[in-house]
Amino acid sequence: MSGALEALRPGLCSTVQDLGRPGFQRYGVPASGPMDEWGFRVANALVGNAPGNAVLEVTAIGPVLRVRGDAVLAVAGAEFALDLDGQPVPPFAAFRARDGQVLTFGECRSGVRAYLSAAGGMDVPLVMRSRATCLSGRYGGLEGRPLRAGDVLPIHGRDPAVADRPFEARFLPRRLWPRRGSPLEVRVVMGPQDDLFTPEGVATFLGSEYRVTHDADRMGYRLDGPRIAHRKGADIVSDATAPGTVQVPGDGRPIVLMGDRQTTGGYTKIAAVIRPDIPALAQARPGEWVCFRALSLAEAHAALAAFLAGLRDVEAAVTAPPARSTLHVALDGQRRAVEVEEIAGGFLVDVGGREFEVLFATPAEVGAGPAKVQSPVPGVVAQVHVAPGAAVVPGARLVTLLAMKLQHDVTAGVAGRVAAVHVAPGSEVQAGEALLEIEPA
Repeated sequence: MSGALEALRPGLCSTVQDLGRPGFQRYGVPASGPMDEWGFRVANALVGNAPGNAVLEVTAIGPVLRVRGDAVLAVAGAEFALDLDGQPVPPFAAFRARDGQVLTFGECRSGVRAYLSAAGGMDVPLVMRSRATCLSGRYGGLEGRPLRAGDVLPIHGRDPAVADRPFEARFLPRRLWPRRGSPLEVRVVMGPQDDLFTPEGVATFLGSEYRVTHDADRMGYRLDGPRIAHRKGADIVSDATAPGTVQVPGDGRPIVLMGDRQTTGGYTKIAAVIRPDIPALAQARPGEWVCFRALSLAEAHAALAAFLAGLRDVEAAVTAPPARSTLHVALDGQRRAVEVEEIAGGFLVDVGGREFEVLFATPAEVGAGPAKVQSPVPGVVAQVHVAPGAAVVPGARLVTLLAMKLQHDVTAGVAGRVAAVHVAPGSEVQAGEALLEIEPA
């Protein structure tokens, strides 16, 4: 089986990623790869792929994709509202898509990066032994760039030995979905230049909360908060950087380097985020808060071993047959045994041989009057293209946002007249915040 995904709308920043291209940093080549290794690995496990197969990393605003040929797909990582030809499909579950069907990524409810896997993996050329996109270097993936409208992303043919297995029955039990909170505690190993900071500066770093700014992308996350004091200055002779390196430039605010980071840097490095905590940081949205906790090197090694063991357990949970639990409840005045089995998107309840599906509910938007146009992501308003009273048609540009160092146009979904505008250039907005209102025609 082979096929492709055609981009009807590309999303904010959708890139092909595999596990990256380690071994080339000495030549100035970043490792790239998934920002959230956990979500990436789960997505591949759901469709029966090897752990390193190439997937599509989706950021904040997802794409709309037409399926060419039949495919088995899954989405893991950030929790998006998903539908296939208008029918909802759950995240963290594999599903079969038929030729011509359209997969739409809706609201991003939790996190910021999701991974769309296809059985067989995304089929793009190898560059330095990897299919990962490096945006800073403009190579790998689809010509080193994000997905564009009209792109066709091929899918590898599945291994004939496994092509007929029912991978679309796989899902990740809800108890294993990531739990995200704020502030996010991020564990670090101090150094290599923590001695170039004052004791008060180190205490500030470890004792403060820092806000994720809108200046956050695949290269790095710039944080805002209390100033971290240097002993003499922020500059050093450039040396190597690692994933999760925490640089502190002259303004005293930390920058955490991520997947497409530069391979060397000339700012003092106070610490490095440990590998198990990079996935959670990669899911932090602008406006959310982060704090740091120092570990010894031995503790960091133990945390890595636990992370890798946990990944193996999650992958095993995806492939294991679901287990039924028996509950005893009072029905019609009698004590009855009820069997409950978790399924993708809810539970299967067996009462006396009769089975019922109980699916997780999704909130429905109701109401009359002007339609509110909401910001799909946290961002800063760059431009407002309409004024109250202006007539608009579906697809008309309303507001341009700067989100995660990328530009995104918010467009009209209905024809009508602008009833009110709630933002101005320079306004900072959160996901779900009303930008303006349209009175439908």
